[in-house]
Amino acid sequence: MLHCAMVSTLQALLDALHHGYILMGVNIDLIIFDEVHHAVGHDPYNRMMREFYRKLPARDLSLTGAREGYRGG
Repeated sequence: MLHCAMVSTLQALLDALHHGYILMGVNIDLIIFDEVHHAVGHDPYNRMMREFYRKLPARDLSLTGAREGYRGG
């Protein structure tokens, strides 16, 4: 079994998914999100979860260094 890693900005990954260059659940089995405390409104984090992730069996690991209750930008 071959395992590959890709490092990308969320916006670049979201664009690749929209254009069909990468397929969730086919090319992606695990997503590691960092700085998830920035995920508000129409942020690429939220758009990816709404548009792609929830429909497929991929897994994620979400990380943040912010303290509990942090709402900054």
